[in-house]
Amino acid sequence: MKSNKFHIVYSKSCPSSNYDYNEFSTSAFILPHTDTINNIKITHNDEVLTFKLNDLPLTNIFFETWKKNYFLSRRTIHWNVYRKVDGPYRVYLQQCVNKTVDEINDASTFLIDKCSEIISKAIDVSNVKLIDKNVKLEASLNDIQSDKLNDIHFFFESQANDWVKIMDYNWTKIRSNHTELEHLFDNFFHNARVRYYALETLNQLVHLLESSNSDIKQIFNVIRNVQCLEKDNYYSLQDKDYESFKPTDHSTSNQGKLYLDYATIGKDLFAAYCTNDIDLVKNNEVKPQLYCMPYVNFAFSNKIQKRSESERNKDEYKQYMLWCEKNKLSKYIDYTLPKHKSGRAVLGETSDIKSIDEFNDFILKYPYITGAYVE
Repeated sequence: MKSNKFHIVYSKSCPSSNYDYNEFSTSAFILPHTDTINNIKITHNDEVLTFKLNDLPLTNIFFETWKKNYFLSRRTIHWNVYRKVDGPYRVYLQQCVNKTVDEINDASTFLIDKCSEIISKAIDVSNVKLIDKNVKLEASLNDIQSDKLNDIHFFFESQANDWVKIMDYNWTKIRSNHTELEHLFDNFFHNARVRYYALETLNQLVHLLESSNSDIKQIFNVIRNVQCLEKDNYYSLQDKDYESFKPTDHSTSNQGKLYLDYATIGKDLFAAYCTNDIDLVKNNEVKPQLYCMPYVNFAFSNKIQKRSESERNKDEYKQYMLWCEKNKLSKYIDYTLPKHKSGRAVLGETSDIKSIDEFNDFILKYPYITGAYVE
């Protein structure tokens, strides 16, 4: 029986005509007909990384979800790479966070003061917030500053959904019906875009800095087929689906696993445990994974796992539950529900690359993702 596969196309060159690239967030804009096994054009500048998918029910649902999005008129593949950061680079990222906070606040101030009437056509103007400058990070080679990172991430969560609405809103009709506001629209669009991309950058910076809180060298990759916001284009997880969730393991003995990505703005309960974010739980802001969407992640690391998988999983679950009990979280959440199980669903694995050093050499040679498809 033929196995289903997931392919990622990497390229040496950046297709600048339909590509948006920056240091912390990247995205490729791909027409569906170029993103199938029969029509995709692989050149001497490209290389394909292939994952063989397993035959589990949730994996098959993922396969069909990705295929369904071929038929959209236009879609966007977003991809991000997270590496361990330390020392001077951590300080640089901290400076980038502070600069981004200022960008968000400057754009927000203009939008609130000058464009509130326009914004009100799409969202409640009072939802456009400034970020507290007290969350700015100190320059530190060693201090992760987890409390501030948690506060920054919460700000991103509170703003992201509304700002997607702003960016996706059909402004053509509004603009034609409100000629008295015409002189504001160009500046509105400019500042709205600045704020949108600054929010996305802020989120990526937080994840980069959070990932630095480890002695493990790791390259973590996320690929998202993002044009699937209508509910018909994704699947709502059922309690039984969480049975396939396993603690993620990117150790040297378990390289190249492909996981169903979280696909949710926020943190689930296990992520709150990992960052000791008790306030997230108390504020009823835990966001469990509720959907199977065409989002995946995979990683390579130099972590050596000495315990068996069953031993590690048992110990991880024990520590997770102890954290919930110690902090008396049952007053705020039923952490025994299936949706709060730790881990992600394993979709498959690759045998093309077997180590972090090999993968690092690969993406240095082919730094751009230009396609992703299933067959």
